[in-house]
Parts: sequence; structure tokens; C-alpha cells
Amino acid sequence: MPYLSSEALKGLKAYQYKAGGYTWLDDLHTPAWNYVVSKLPMWLAPNMITLSGTLAVVMAYLLTIWYLPNFQGEAPRWVYAASAFSVFFYVNLDCIDGKQARRTGSSSPLGQLFDHGCDALVVHILIANVIANFSHSCGWKVVVGALSIMTPWVLAQWEEYHTGMMLYSVSGLWGVLEANYATAGVHVVTAVWGPAVWRLRPLGLPFELADGALAGMTLAGAIQTAGQIWRVLKYDTSKMSKQERGHKELGGGLAAWHLLFFLMLFLPAAMWLGAPTTAPGQCRAIFSSFGLTFALVSTQLIVAHMGKVAFEPAWWSMCLVFVGAANVHLQLFDGPALSFIIAATILCGYLHYVTSVVNEICQFLNIWCLWIKKSS
Repeated sequence: MPYLSSEALKGLKAYQYKAGGYTWLDDLHTPAWNYVVSKLPMWLAPNMITLSGTLAVVMAYLLTIWYLPNFQGEAPRWVYAASAFSVFFYVNLDCIDGKQARRTGSSSPLGQLFDHGCDALVVHILIANVIANFSHSCGWKVVVGALSIMTPWVLAQWEEYHTGMMLYSVSGLWGVLEANYATAGVHVVTAVWGPAVWRLRPLGLPFELADGALAGMTLAGAIQTAGQIWRVLKYDTSKMSKQERGHKELGGGLAAWHLLFFLMLFLPAAMWLGAPTTAPGQCRAIFSSFGLTFALVSTQLIVAHMGKVAFEPAWWSMCLVFVGAANVHLQLFDGPALSFIIAATILCGYLHYVTSVVNEICQFLNIWCLWIKKSS
């Protein structure tokens, strides 16, 4: 059974991307991005650029898992340097794939979906690598750090669904590029001075550097989240074009209902991540279960926006996260075993969804995903 309805495919074919709120750092990089794109071969598909950046982050993530299976401890310095490079490589490729698409005349709705879908997956991977720098295992600090980044990220997709506009920045000062460079900076600091630097309290501060970084992340996330909610709830959907509305579920009440979907994921995930773990790799499995569910639900929201249809999250995956959280208190199953089983199940479901959706779109639009299809 296909994931995309005929209405979604038709809406996706007519999709037009609208972005706003680029920052000073975006403008500063634009000449360099344009130069790099001008030197790329015309046969290089934009989605291949996107995938290359994503795979670099995944490889750094796997390296970190190998050396720090429980997030805690100290890896070789070059592992942190590799993470820094992967973030820099990923975010810059993420910013030139669209330019390559326009240059080669291969722009398509699939490209936009592929780009944002990879971003949805990468979000929790980047957070996991930062957590490893701070040597934090499951607990309230991991919960706060994860939600401070994941919440504004998914609400950016929520805002685009309900207003038709994707905003990248806060007042033109802080946006996606700045956030990724800050993440890379964390890895650089750790590569130079080691993870112990984050436990220092310079100038007699009453908190560690890691806690200060966490507080900064939380404040930035809260400011961005408040702005997103305010803009959506005050938005007059009657101003939206008929084409943009499509078959979406819009309005203040429905926007609040969609927020409830995310809350139904975040609350049990916070309970599960906040509980102490007992087995090697268990915290990683719990974080992956939450992160993959987040990626799946976020991708479904992106698809719903692009296809102009109602948003329905992956309830089965959200229920598995709830089962994991409930088991912390009920102790009906072996905690570590259940964590790994849930993570593996969600991974399989996520991979099936994304590969199926990509294939359905490619067949409908008569295009290839990772190669530019030449016209006869």
C-alpha cells in the first residue's frame, strides 16, 4: 500500500518553495557558495550532494558510538575533529544543493523533500555528538539539550505548514548556519582541549562550561519557539492562496492540535531519556528511538505540507516510545533488551517509509533520485 495519496502527489507536483529570514552569515557565504557551484560538474545531482553531506555526519556519529557507546568518557581527539569537519561539510553542502539544482535545471519537489528529510534525520545525530562532548548520559540534561534544539526545528516545519513560509533565522542574527557553526565549534574546542574542558568553572563561575552551553541552547531555543508559536497562532489563514491551502487542516485550533502531537512524543521521550540506564549502549538505543521517531514524524509533516494534505503522524512509532517510557516505571520487560528492540523496529519502519516515499515520487514525476535524468 503506497504512503502517498493521489491528492498528495498532485499537490507535491505543484509545490513551490518559499523561504525567508536569511542571516548575515548566509549573505557572507553566498559568493563562496556560488563559486563552488560554478565549478561542479553538470552531471552531479543535487540529491547526491545532500546525501554526501548527510553520510559525512552519519560516519562521524558511528565513530563516536564506537569510542563512546554510553556518551561518557574520552575519545581520541581526532574523533572530535572529524565531527567538527562533518558538521562544516554537511551544512555547506546543504546550502549549495539547491543552487546546483537550479544551475542544472533539475529542481523538483523531491529535491526539497530529500533536503529537509535528511535534515530531520541529522538533527538528532548532531545533538548526540554534542552530548558525547559533554560526557552526559541519560538524565535531565540530555532531555533539556535535545528538546531545546528539536522543538524549534520541528516547529519551523509546523510554521511552514500553517503559513506557507519557512523562516530560517531569529531577527536575521541567528539561523541554521550559525547554529551548525556553533555545533562545529563545540567539537573544535573538545578536539583541542579534550572533553574535560567542559567541566571547568573559569572565573569562579558557579556552573561548569557544559552547563553554561546548555543554558545558552535552552534560551535560544525558547526564544525561537515562542516566536514560531506567536506567528502561527496570529496568522490569518484566509490570506493563504487556494493552491497553498489544498487539502490541509488549517486554523488556530488545528495548529494547536498539531502541537499536541509533538507534545505526545516529547513527554514520554523525556521520561524515557531522563531515567538512568543500566546496560552499555542502552542510552544510545533510547536516544535513537526518540531521534528516529522525531525524524519520521517531521518528514511526514514536511510531506503533508508539500502535498497540501492533512498531517497524520506515525502513531505506531510514537506508541513504541510510550511503551519504552512506561516500562521504566512498570518494569514489565527487560529494560535494555526492550530499548534495543524498539530502536531496531523504528529504524526499519523509518527506512521503509523514506525509501517508499522517494520511489513513489520518482515514479510519479518520472525522475531519478540520485542521478539527473536526461531528456530524450
